[in-house]
Amino acid sequence: MLPANLPARRDRRSGAQQSQSPVAKPWWTKRHQSQSPVAKPWWTKRHQSKSPVAKPWWTKRHQSKSPVAKPWWTRSPWSRARWTKSPWSKAAAIAAVLSTVFLGACSSGQAGSPGATTHIPDPTPPSAVSHVFVIMLENVSYDSAYGPKPIYPYLANTLRPEGVLLNQFYGVAHWSLGNYLAILGGTSPTKDIQGDCTKYTDMTEAQPAADGQVTSKHGCVFPKSVPTLANQLTDNNLTWKGYMQDMGAAPYREQASCGIPSLGPDKSDLTQNSVPWDNYAARHNPFIYFSAVRDTPACAANVKPLDQLTTDLKTAATTPNFAFISPSLCDDGHNECPAPRTPDSWLSTWIPLIQASPAYKNSMIIILADEAKNDSRACCQEPSGPNVPHPGGPNSALLQAQGNGAGGGRIGALVLSPFVKAGSTSTIPYNDYSLLRSIENLFSLPHLGYAAQPGLVPFGPDVWTSKAQTSSASAVPTPTN
Repeated sequence: MLPANLPARRDRRSGAQQSQSPVAKPWWTKRHQSQSPVAKPWWTKRHQSKSPVAKPWWTKRHQSKSPVAKPWWTRSPWSRARWTKSPWSKAAAIAAVLSTVFLGACSSGQAGSPGATTHIPDPTPPSAVSHVFVIMLENVSYDSAYGPKPIYPYLANTLRPEGVLLNQFYGVAHWSLGNYLAILGGTSPTKDIQGDCTKYTDMTEAQPAADGQVTSKHGCVFPKSVPTLANQLTDNNLTWKGYMQDMGAAPYREQASCGIPSLGPDKSDLTQNSVPWDNYAARHNPFIYFSAVRDTPACAANVKPLDQLTTDLKTAATTPNFAFISPSLCDDGHNECPAPRTPDSWLSTWIPLIQASPAYKNSMIIILADEAKNDSRACCQEPSGPNVPHPGGPNSALLQAQGNGAGGGRIGALVLSPFVKAGSTSTIPYNDYSLLRSIENLFSLPHLGYAAQPGLVPFGPDVWTSKAQTSSASAVPTPTN
């Protein structure tokens, strides 16, 4: 044994004295030991604070003295005064850049598909717009509507100079119905919806899917769990209506309110074929394809024949915040009917009526078609959805057409409003999901389905003028949620 008074040996690697403790710890832990019984390792000390609820250093640069301050990355650049005295002038420059980026990067039948998605906050929507009118025409391509020889001269030559033309607006599907449902619910088509639902049946084996979508093997009517813009508006004390021309003219074909079609053998939709005195088509009435609307009293109360619009326009209070208007199969261009049953004649009657109404001073009208002819291009990184691989390709002809079945083709859209620059043109790509997102932004609503896609661009300063933000006219009612 060694003598008890011998000095302790030094470790040859560190020179540190070995401990006489019977349970000595290795040398490499000693440099981080603390006199505190609950000491923390050294690597946490640089971020410790004397504050009992201190936050780590990496959050301090974004802290605000405001008790309800939002982080810097959520602040909308459109409302920050330090950018410019007029946020819309700065935003217009950004819109021009976006247009260049989106139009310059196209692939797989998609116009305006950026290679990488960068989150850009939505532009602040115009506070002065409190009424939106969506008018759907049928089966007309951009070149046919607004080209050198337009088939609807009143639309192209009279109305176009009054508004802003969105010359890169695309449908999202072929055939018709998928486009109508995309605007109301942000939904992509199932196989039956792609075929225009010749049999009117509820979806079977419906299951929720990512991004607010639903998978279903058969059927057309979405389950009650799928919300719509109409439900959002109702929940926030805002109003909506659907106006369907000819609905109820032949009572054996469809209901006079709500518009649910009568069914023939094998639940076939009797409105698939028109009759001379009734050209209503259930597939152009999106409300009845969502159980969340169809199976409630609101459907019969709010989905009415077109003539009801004349009464509702008499005061701003009776004019709905959102109106979806479907002309008949003769008046929307779907069928070739004898004059004056043409889209031009219809527009020349109803557009002046809306513009002369008390509500128009706070309104937006958008005129668009459901799908283009012989064109299945898409834009805006449109997803195909969980049910069909090609939303714009129900047959071989459209799969082989320009776009290869990616979407509903280039249709264009015209926006009329006191808050747009007359005669202007926007070249930013938009589609039906963009339109839904833009409407939801106007009413401060969350985004449904594919309207919530990251990077999807809603209407911005390419559409709205600065007076849409500063108008002293009545503002949109504040949502309760």
